[in-house]
This record gives sequence, structure tokens and C-alpha cells, in this order.
Amino acid sequence: MVKDALELEPSRSHFYLAIEADITSIYAKLQKKRREGNPYYGMSAFFMFCYIKTLLKYPVANSRRLGADRIVKYHTVDIFMPVEKKVDEELILYPSMIRNADSLNLEDLSKEFWKLSNDPVIELSKVELTFLKLPRVFRRAYYKWAKIRPQLSKVLFGTSAFSTISMYGNGSLWGYGLPFHTVSVYIGNSKNKVELSGTEAVNKKYVDIVFAFDHRTLDGAQGARIVNYFRGLIERENSDIRDYLKNL
Repeated sequence: MVKDALELEPSRSHFYLAIEADITSIYAKLQKKRREGNPYYGMSAFFMFCYIKTLLKYPVANSRRLGADRIVKYHTVDIFMPVEKKVDEELILYPSMIRNADSLNLEDLSKEFWKLSNDPVIELSKVELTFLKLPRVFRRAYYKWAKIRPQLSKVLFGTSAFSTISMYGNGSLWGYGLPFHTVSVYIGNSKNKVELSGTEAVNKKYVDIVFAFDHRTLDGAQGARIVNYFRGLIERENSDIRDYLKNL
């Protein structure tokens, strides 16, 4: 499904911006919540929460281009998220979705993320199974038709993409995908660093993050503003989220 759709997208139109974000403070806070008995809170869900806030701040990022002159902005956020699932003793990359993600608070979003990531059971409907058994040429024709229908595209692939597939490794690890959304984000690996604060050594924790932007819809300056806003949320510098986190 994902492979068929990717082949129809002009991925050459995308540009990438990569950053490191300081997660020292929020990592400690979420770890404390987990020790207090709430197993759902995790860094991945927090990153997604900040990403959704960013999409709401910059509506053009939550959109789809149709042709040369038309951009359709979605009024809700549906997050397309590939996760690993075990099917017949084999791990596969399975497309999943969190619908109306902008209506969820951090705890509810964490629960949805946890369920998608940890539930090993994949249950496809009869319609889905039938569709996947169709010859590839018919599936591709359907995806091509769906691309020019914003609401159908939203149903199939959501409004934006979020991936944590590159978090699993050691040291720096940057994810560069083949995107088919206006904006996609790839959360990379976290790593520890020792930095000097005056004469004192301080342990800090950072995460690698890559954004992919469709250059047909966004220019580099817009992309940079989106990335910087997102990083400000993660590092708890932005007042839009600082007050919210006080209640955690």
C-alpha cells in the first residue's frame, strides 16, 4: 500500500531540514510520570503532540497541493504513522492512523500511540483484504485517482506523516524517508552528551529530527520557521506548551 502510493509522488520536490533538540528536561519529567504509575507517557507521543501543535500553528503544513495553483488546507489533523507489526512471525512496516489527533490531549494521545505501537494484532476488514489482493495496476490507479480528491486522500493517508522508525539504534541516527505529504517528520535516535556549564560538567540528552517539506507548497524560510517552532515546543521554551506542562 505505502510503496504503491510512494511511487506516484514526486519525491524530488521535497527538501529536508535536520536538527538536534535538547530533551533533557522533558525526558526527566516524562520518566517521572512513568515511575508514578502511568505507563503511557513516552517521548514519541510527546514529539507527536508537539508536531500536532506545530501543524495547527502553521496550517499550510497541514495541507495538500492539487495541481499548480490549488492548495487544500485541512481543518483537522490525521496523523499517518508507520509502525512495525509481527505478522506470521515476520516483522512488517504497517501503515496506521491517529484520526482527529488535534482533539486529543497529551495523555489521550499517548494512549493512542501506545496502543498502535504495542498491539501485535492486525485485523483487516474484508474490503481491505480484497483491495490488497487486487492486481497492482488497479491499486495504483485508485491511488492516483485519490490524490486529486483531498478528502479521499485524507482518509487513506491522513494529513501529515510522523515516523519514529529511526529511533532504534545507537548514537546519532537520522531518518530520511520518501515522503508523500506536504510535511513529514522523522524522529531519530536520542543520545547523551556531557557539556560544560561554567566549570561544571552537565549531562544533556538530545534527539535527532529530520523534517521533509514539499517545495511546491513551502519554501525554505517557511520550513525553517516550522522547524524552529517545533524545537521550541520540545525544549519547553515556547509559552504555547510551557503552561500546559506545568500541570503534568
